Amino acid sequence: LECPQPASIDPTTGTPLETDGTQFDPFSSRHLPWKTRVLATGPDVMFCVADLDITDDTIEVISSQFFSKSVALHSIRRGPEPKVCF
Repeated sequence: LECPQPASIDPTTGTPLETDGTQFDPFSSRHLPWKTRVLATGPDVMFCVADLDITDDTIEVISSQFFSKSVALHSIRRGPEPKVCF
């Protein structure tokens, strides 16, 4: 998936901004669904993006693992520099 980019950056605070001047959030409903990009051909995969704990600053990605026949859970910290937490 290709993460959307802010329209501009506030020169005073460094805050990423939308075209209307509000704070940019790549996970906002106005940016969904994200653009997809095929990275490789092979077995189909399935994943779901969910916010399992709305009180923290992370979103979770749940995915099926074709070759290992398992399910994986990853947590991604939101913000200007998203980071995989686990």
